[in-house]
Amino acid sequence: MLQALLVAALFPLASRAEARRCKEEARQQVVGGVTPPVPPEYKSADFLQASFWKHRGKLDVAKERFTSYPGLSPDADPSLLVGWAGWNHVERAKALTAVITDRERDGWSGERIRPAVRGVFELLPWLRQWHADAPEGDYGEAYEAYLASLLPKAALTERELESWQPTVTSGRKRRKAETTTSHTADAKTMFDDAEDPQKTSLDEVPR
Repeated sequence: MLQALLVAALFPLASRAEARRCKEEARQQVVGGVTPPVPPEYKSADFLQASFWKHRGKLDVAKERFTSYPGLSPDADPSLLVGWAGWNHVERAKALTAVITDRERDGWSGERIRPAVRGVFELLPWLRQWHADAPEGDYGEAYEAYLASLLPKAALTERELESWQPTVTSGRKRRKAETTTSHTADAKTMFDDAEDPQKTSLDEVPR
């Protein structure tokens, strides 16, 4: 069932922030030969649902075939927006860029566009680490500039974006939403009408 493959907003940002801090320290210390801190292991309580923890495990290892983007579907089509979990960090950033561009054309701004902006923010450490020396150029630097241009549109400062998290719906509403995602027909692929995100180019990062 598709429901078992779609996982979004898995755990509170406090846990992710601690893991991100450890990873950032590790990146900075590995060059100097210093032993980096060990990231924390996740517990069931760190996830919004116990089933998410059972699926991801204590090390938060992704096993989904798809990744979901709740709240980012166009107004004319409220079905859940999904992308392929096999995309690398540049491809995911490009996917979010395409969504942001489309929603801006639809007149979205402020609170509505914040989930996508937060998604770009989450990808930045990996773009800096793994895609700074790409043949096309430095994706980390390019998307850092792009994120800075998005902050005014999302009506957030960088510090506010760091602590921002989506509103969690009540249990009844969440169960209803999960029921709809259990049917493949209710999930819309992010790039039904867009270019293949695997064909990446630094020139396509908005300035």
